[in-house]
Amino acid sequence: MQVWLVLIKHKSGAELMKYPSIFWATTSVLYTDYPEEFLYTIRVLTAWLQRVEPDKKDVAAALTSSASNDAYGPFLGLQMMSIKGLLHPMTEIETRNLLLLLLPLSSTPLVEPHLNPRRRYLTSLAGLVPWMVSTFSAARAEVGAAQELLTRSLEQSGLSSLATTIRTFDSGFADDDEFFEQLADGIAKAFFPAEEEYLVSLLVETLRLGNAAYRPAVVQMLRALVHHVNWDSSPLRAQDVALFNPLLSYPATDQSLPLFALLLSRIPVPVDIVKSDHIGIVERMCDFDKPSRTWASADKGKNLISNGMFAVVGPLEGGNKLPKPPKMASFVPRKQLPGQEPSQATSNDRIRTVASLDRSHSSLRKGSRNSGSSSEKKKSKKDRSSSAATPTAPAAADKKDKKKKK
Repeated sequence: MQVWLVLIKHKSGAELMKYPSIFWATTSVLYTDYPEEFLYTIRVLTAWLQRVEPDKKDVAAALTSSASNDAYGPFLGLQMMSIKGLLHPMTEIETRNLLLLLLPLSSTPLVEPHLNPRRRYLTSLAGLVPWMVSTFSAARAEVGAAQELLTRSLEQSGLSSLATTIRTFDSGFADDDEFFEQLADGIAKAFFPAEEEYLVSLLVETLRLGNAAYRPAVVQMLRALVHHVNWDSSPLRAQDVALFNPLLSYPATDQSLPLFALLLSRIPVPVDIVKSDHIGIVERMCDFDKPSRTWASADKGKNLISNGMFAVVGPLEGGNKLPKPPKMASFVPRKQLPGQEPSQATSNDRIRTVASLDRSHSSLRKGSRNSGSSSEKKKSKKDRSSSAATPTAPAAADKKDKKKKK
């Protein structure tokens, strides 16, 4: 990555476009679970974007045509694939700088491919607003620059109501609660109900794994958003317990208690999983094939899925018990080929061979001890019997003398 970083900084955009594989190979590293690798990948992509200017139609078209999902994995857009960097202290700052660099770009598949081209700004709001509200007093210049950039991007996309809210968040509201209520109202009008589950799940992940300093702002944002959810038809109704389970570990505060009370009142009653058509378990299982937005990509949302299934199936009574898992077949050792060295066998074969040899050796030693002791016992018995049956030499001589005297 360091070599590519030096190369990009010393080449023009036209020269770099001759090698689009550099871009696609770099984005594939965003799947990593190692923050150090992720950090260098963000740096390379930032330098690449500053050189190539992907907002140009010919550049975007050339990159899109050269993409190969088979070689580099599925591409979900730079914004979606890099947002998990906000959840780690080592990568948070440079990931946020990359997201700000993507804001002015037009809605192309490179940024975030989606049927709704404005959905990318919902991702930006979820990733940037908690940080802006939490650090405004300590970093006014940095937050002010991000505020202006986000406001301009929202206006250009036609989201004027949200743009006005962001522009005045530092001075136009009595407190943060009023700001989040107006922000949630604008988000609900522009994106709900289609993006309810996406936005809420993204904020819950931020609350669970993100910077602890932003958690109060995230809770305020969630509390304002759930008031705009139509719980009778929302997909969140079937995911209540699983989706909001991380909130249970969050400390009860004046901000979180109203949110907890609202969510507990909205948890659905147990339903028949056979007759239900809104559980969404199959859809949630499809998440295994998608890159995770968190650093726990090995799980791919298993915790949320298992909790959701338990919440639905657990309260049901009278159902058939699940069958026990089948036992693993007994191990059949592989035959050693003629001329094969012992080191060529697999590790399992070697372990089993050593174990069997130890057992054989111990049984042989035990058998030898037993056979030795039994032979000794037999010998001693034979000696005693022979000694009892055969008189000693002096006793035989005495008997002869007695016969002669008679």
